[in-house]
Order: sequence, then structure tokens, then C-alpha cells
Amino acid sequence: MEWIRDNWARLFVGFLLLAILTGAGLYFLGVPILQVTQSGIGQFNGQIVFSRTMKQPIEVLPKYESRELFIMDLKTGLLRQLTDHRSISARPTLAGANPWMAYTSFVFHKKEKVRNGDLFLYNLVTRERKLLSYKRGLNLSGSFDPTGRSIYYTIRQGKVLDVFRINSDGKDFVRVTHGKKMKKAGTKLRGSRALSSEPAVSPDGGRLAFVSDRDGRPTLYIRDLKTGEDTRILFAGRYNTRPQWSPDGQRLVFQGYLKGHFDIFIVDATGKNLQKITGAKNPSGGFANNESPGFSPDGKHLLFVSDRTGYNQLYIIDTNGRNVRRLTYDTFHYYDPQWSEAVLPVGK
Repeated sequence: MEWIRDNWARLFVGFLLLAILTGAGLYFLGVPILQVTQSGIGQFNGQIVFSRTMKQPIEVLPKYESRELFIMDLKTGLLRQLTDHRSISARPTLAGANPWMAYTSFVFHKKEKVRNGDLFLYNLVTRERKLLSYKRGLNLSGSFDPTGRSIYYTIRQGKVLDVFRINSDGKDFVRVTHGKKMKKAGTKLRGSRALSSEPAVSPDGGRLAFVSDRDGRPTLYIRDLKTGEDTRILFAGRYNTRPQWSPDGQRLVFQGYLKGHFDIFIVDATGKNLQKITGAKNPSGGFANNESPGFSPDGKHLLFVSDRTGYNQLYIIDTNGRNVRRLTYDTFHYYDPQWSEAVLPVGK
């Protein structure tokens, strides 16, 4: 105690210098100091899975970039790497409380000497991995049905882009959309093949939201899975994609392209009450991209990616567009987040 009393001035100056150096370091890393206390870590329950670059942009050229999948606990901030393909792994999707995750990774096939976008299943508890679909081209992960026994996903082969369904055991492979012809008469679109992708199954399993350009511009449709009837629910925007259902099945969140950038919107499943949720500037003064949205398990918040700091970082926002919380504070790039109730014991 006497030593502290005799040296309090030196201790004070030392702590002050440490605080200044820490602040300067955070500033040069692009971390907004005033927002650190607003981080969503510790404020929310559940876990998120996402794709993230393995090296920071300054360390690697874009063509050599690799991405792997991670899971983060929102209460503790604990992080675990899930994949190690040393390639591009993307689009993780969870099967509710089921420990299985589907994802896409671009892996090299030695026999054919080609790199292909394959669809995998991964068990978060046992760490078992299964190759589920490897059609030549792209097998893009999409959405589990409520039972977790089958998954709707996108296959791209040449000019063909359609939605398919397959069981988690690899059986009952079914084509869901069939590239219906464009309808606009008197234009170059008439008679050309439509593209369909980005399937998302409703929580009750009765409807399928997806993206199609069958009427000219990529936008959102909903299919009644019992009748097979498709309904276009949006008639605005140049390009609308990445639909995700609210937990009660009443609304959809999606990303829409307007004036050179993406923002996040919410709309009723009927197509009414369209709301713009995000809007932010990037370091260069232009509008930031806000992408890959998804609802929280309780439907009150949205998880999304934004490049408003110059790097793709993870954020949470209330569904009314207020109270933005930043989750990640680094210079990695993040992609394709999904929020779920806890499916993995913390720290395992």
C-alpha cells in the first residue's frame, strides 16, 4: 500500500498512456471506439454460423482468398471453426434444433481434375461430415424443411439454374422449379429460360419462398407446396434476393438492390407493408452494402452483414430499423450468417 501511495502519479500516467495507445490501435484498425460498448456479444441468446475469410485482406490477394465456416455463441463470444476445406466454404444453414448443418464448399475432384461447388452435411456435435450433392456445376445450400430431413437447394449447370430438393440420406432427389419461360411479349425475354434460386421453406413447411426472373427481373415468389401455385409478391426494385422467413411465418426479410448498393427490407408474406430497414455510408462516402439478412429466433431482431467500415462485418438490428449493434471488430470479411437457438454446448 505504501508503494502504491508513493507511486500513484507514475501509475496514473502509465494507465493513461496505455489507454491512449489502446485507443489509437483500435482507431487505426477501423474500430469505432464509442461503439465497442454497444457490441451485441453478451446481449443476446443463441448461436450464429457464418463464413469468414481465413486471412485479413492485407495478407492475401482476392484470388487466393479462402473462407471457412465458424459457429459463435452470442452470450459468451466463444468461437469454433467448423470446416477446413482450405477453399471457399459458404452458405451454412441449420436444421432448427437439429445438430445438422448444410453448406457449400468448392472442393477439388482429383479424378475429374475440376473444382466443384458441392453440398455437404455436417453434424455440429459429432463432427461427422457427409457429401450430399455433387452435380457438376454449383450445388448451393438453401433451406431445411421443418423436420430437418430434407433440404431445398439450388443447382446451377451452364445456363440452367433451378431449385431442387433432396433428403439428408441422399434419397428422393426432386426438381422443384423448371425454368418456366419468360412472359414479356415483344421483348428479348420472351421464350428465354427463367432462372430460379435461393429457396427458403416457411416454418410450417407449407410454403417455399424463392427468387425468379421469370417476369424479367429477379424478385420474390412464394410457392404453395401443396398446390404448386406460385405467387409473385414483389413488384419493386431492380434485384431482390436472399429471402428468409420470420419465425411466425408472417413476414420475409430480403436484400434488395437499389441505386448501386444492397439494403435490407422486410415485407409481409402477402406482399404488403414493404419496409426498408438499413441505410448507412461507407468510409468513401458512398452507400454501404447491407446483405444476407436473417431473423433472430424470437423474430425481434435481424442479423446481417455490412461493409460500412470497409470490411464485411456482422451486425444486429431491431426489425424496426433501430438499435444497430456491431458483433465483430476486426478486418476479416464475414458472409452468410444464420442465427439459431443454441445447438452446440458452449465451449465444446
